[in-house]
Amino acid sequence: MRFRQITAAASLAFVLVTPAQAQYASTLPEFSGDPFSSSPWPIYNLGSFIGTPTANITFAQITGAFGNTALSISSAGVDVKLDGIVVAQCVEYSPCWSGGGPLTWSYTFAPNEYSIFADGIATLTAEQTAPYVIRLGEMQLTVRYDDVNVPEPGTFALLATSLLGLVSYKRTRRDA
Repeated sequence: MRFRQITAAASLAFVLVTPAQAQYASTLPEFSGDPFSSSPWPIYNLGSFIGTPTANITFAQITGAFGNTALSISSAGVDVKLDGIVVAQCVEYSPCWSGGGPLTWSYTFAPNEYSIFADGIATLTAEQTAPYVIRLGEMQLTVRYDDVNVPEPGTFALLATSLLGLVSYKRTRRDA
């Protein structure tokens, strides 16, 4: 009987401390660079992804495409960076530079890179590395995190009432 009580208490404690998974996704529109750019090559600010500031990230990934509705290939070399981390790269004469497209790319962040999302804002830039025009499709950032919201006082009141009921039930059974 004692084992059942310990198991029930442990299960209740696990349910109370297990955080829920939450997610946010943010999208930036497609981009076409300046057709008249020349060396030194420009760095374009593509925009910022805005999400929920959190330190409890369990997964983060960005996806996009080289090429867009203006032209299906990215006709310029480019390094795509999110807060300084290179997330995609199109090298001159590679398929993304000259092949049919658009060609999709994705980057899954390592846990040691999650800190860039702590403030809820991440800026995406495109650094041109070769001649012609940068063309990028829509880019999406997805971040999953443990939602560790503090329970409301009503939740604690419900829990306390339940525990008092269990104690009372146990005492009445013992007295009977």
